[in-house]
Amino acid sequence: MQQDLHFQKLFESAAGLYLVVLPDLTIVAVSRAYLKSTMTERDKITGRRLFDVFPDNPDDPDATGTTNLRASLEIAIKTGLPHRMDIQKYPIRRPDGSFEVRYWSPLNTPILENNKVTCLIHNVVDVTEIELLKLEDEKRRKEYDDKLILLNNQLKQELKIKSAMIMDIFERITDGFIALDKNFNYTYANKRIGEITHRDPASLIGKNVWEEFPDAVG
Repeated sequence: MQQDLHFQKLFESAAGLYLVVLPDLTIVAVSRAYLKSTMTERDKITGRRLFDVFPDNPDDPDATGTTNLRASLEIAIKTGLPHRMDIQKYPIRRPDGSFEVRYWSPLNTPILENNKVTCLIHNVVDVTEIELLKLEDEKRRKEYDDKLILLNNQLKQELKIKSAMIMDIFERITDGFIALDKNFNYTYANKRIGEITHRDPASLIGKNVWEEFPDAVG
C-alpha cells in the first residue's frame, strides 16, 4: 500500500503531461503538469469519462479532436502497441466554459497484464506556441503571395492597356512598321506592312523575315 502511494506521488509529480485511462476511457490518474496545462483539477476529472471532461468545441463545426483521439486509443487497445498521433488541434475548455485553442503532440501507450490492456497512458506535449507561430508565418506568406498576384494582375492589365494604345498608334501611322525578336522573327506588323507586302500582317507573326522575304537579304 505504501509502495503504491509512493508510486502515485512520483507519477503525479512527473514533469510530463500524463493522463491514465481505463479501456472504457474512464480517467483514473493524472499528473500535476497535465492538470496545469489543461486548467483542470484532479478531483473534478478522475472517475469521469475522457471526452466528458475534454469535449470538442461545439462552436467549431470542423473539430476533430475527440474523433482522432478516440481512434488512436482504440488502435492502441486493439494492437497492444503505442500509437503516436500527428499534431492535433484540440481546444481546452476554460473554467468559464469558453475554449482556448491548443495544439498537442500525443502518444497513447497501452499497459498490458496477461496480454490484456488494463489501462492506457495518454502522454502529450503542448506545441501550441510553435504551431501558432507556423500558422502566423503561413498567413503572412499567403498575404504576401496574394498581394504579389494582385500586383502582377494590375501590371498585366496596365501593360495590356498601354500595348493596345501603342498598337492603335502603329495602326494609324502611314508608314509600314514591324517588330522583330532577336532571331528576326516577326512579333508585330501593322496594316501598312500588309498593304506594302500584299500579305496578311497576322500571317507574318512568328515567321522569319529573311525566309518570308529572301530578296531583302543584304
